Amino acid sequence: MKINQYTSAIALLLSAGAFIFAGIIGNKAYKEISVIKKTSAGKQIMVLQEKISMFEGQLTALSNSLASLDQRSVERPSTRAAAGTGDISAHMSDILVAMNDSMFQLEQIVDASGMKTIATNDAVDQSIMKQVYDEYYERKLIATHRERMEEMNQALHTADTETYDEELKDLYEEARFVWGRKDNPEQREVAMKELLEKYPDANATGMIIAESAMMSALKNNLEDAERYYGMLAENDNFSDIVTDWNLKAVPTMQYYLAGQYIDKGRPDDARRMINALTRNNETMIFVGGGGSKYQTTQNAINGLRERIESK
Repeated sequence: MKINQYTSAIALLLSAGAFIFAGIIGNKAYKEISVIKKTSAGKQIMVLQEKISMFEGQLTALSNSLASLDQRSVERPSTRAAAGTGDISAHMSDILVAMNDSMFQLEQIVDASGMKTIATNDAVDQSIMKQVYDEYYERKLIATHRERMEEMNQALHTADTETYDEELKDLYEEARFVWGRKDNPEQREVAMKELLEKYPDANATGMIIAESAMMSALKNNLEDAERYYGMLAENDNFSDIVTDWNLKAVPTMQYYLAGQYIDKGRPDDARRMINALTRNNETMIFVGGGGSKYQTTQNAINGLRERIESK
């Protein structure tokens, strides 16, 4: 087992404790939970906050120690061989003891805080506890999804840079719609046409098609949205295109088109698009509108199907 895997075990345990704390006091349901008759709960929560902060510092120090040890073992194997393994074994023993003590300490913190009592107390509406968990979990999913979309977008641009010349980048910038920049639709159209002719499979070309599809969707221009979506769907190179808005184009457009088909009384087309969306493996999807801009893909699909049934 690699050294840093030990750190991951502690990090996971710490995350569990932090989740319980954040879910209880960091959510809008706090006002309802605060009516619990046990007056000591508030003090216990504050103690938990302080101890978790202290424990995070201990974990960071331990992680740094492990990383330093791991790096030394990689960079100076000859020194390790010359000195023998005694020092490292002793150090590892100290680390494992510290880890065991830390895990036991966190268990005590959670027990002493009364969090388990709160979670199982009949005075607490369990639907509120579920709401706390669901909202916290969804926020974590959205944050992780957005980070992954940004990484994918950057990787697509990097691949283009390694494959094509500077002209692609210049045409891409000319063809883009940039919020706050004076728009020149004719110039953008000319640049997009040139991209399609010279660089039909470039990621940048796919991004421009995707942005055009999304702009058409924002303008409720179904005909153009369908046309641009078709251009994405017909090119396998564009199946995983992520725009500079960090939106994955294909599932985003599938969700939009399915909704439009429902609104326009085309349930068969809507079901076809929903089936296509189902085959995507994305955890989250951008749905626009007020409130939350993202939903889990399954919830979004369920919502579309409910709309069809209600028609």
